[in-house]
Amino acid sequence: MVQRLMLKSSYQDIAIMLGKLVTEIETLVEEMIRGKHIVTFQMKLDYEKAKKNKPVKEKKPDVVKTPKPLKVKTTAAGKVKRTKKVDKEKKRLRELNDQKKRNRVERLNMEADRKNLRRQPELKTKVVDYSKLITVMIDRRTAIYVKPGEDIEAAKRLYHAKIEAQKISNIDRDAKNKTKPSKKTCIRCEKEKPVSEFNKNRGCIDGYESTCKTCRDILKKKRENKNSFSL
Repeated sequence: MVQRLMLKSSYQDIAIMLGKLVTEIETLVEEMIRGKHIVTFQMKLDYEKAKKNKPVKEKKPDVVKTPKPLKVKTTAAGKVKRTKKVDKEKKRLRELNDQKKRNRVERLNMEADRKNLRRQPELKTKVVDYSKLITVMIDRRTAIYVKPGEDIEAAKRLYHAKIEAQKISNIDRDAKNKTKPSKKTCIRCEKEKPVSEFNKNRGCIDGYESTCKTCRDILKKKRENKNSFSL
């Protein structure tokens, strides 16, 4: 019965009908409503009451902000004289535009000069007409060209001499690369020592490091001592 009444009447009306206190009815209804989505008649009344008592904010009238007029000075003749700030800004912009134009003209002139300085490379290759030359076979694969009227045997001897000279130069170059020094001076102690006292290193010219093994050990110990103190 209370469940039906609470949807249609307030707590005060229910208390008068049942002959009980309003607080008792409130506690009873709260226990019944707990955990359920029920909107009672009293809740609606409380909401409407709070809505009426809520103060309404008055809207402020829209104020149109008028822009401040520019400070303009007039001369005795009646002509308008601008302020110093406006004149400075305009002068600065004018100078920037002039500077941009000057830079552009300079860049274009430099490009034109660079193009004029560029010259096409002259072709140094000689065009040889092989139809007029005589082919002389030396081996199955090699052949030389000789001008008509030249000595063929002399041309062959010259060819063989060139090949022999090339072979000798190749042998000398290989020998230089293969030879390794027996002694070397250390950079730190400046003492001449045998190569066995130096570590090997392919990055160096002679294949050995510039500092000897003893100097390297001393440097290693110093580094270890520094690291131990820092820890």
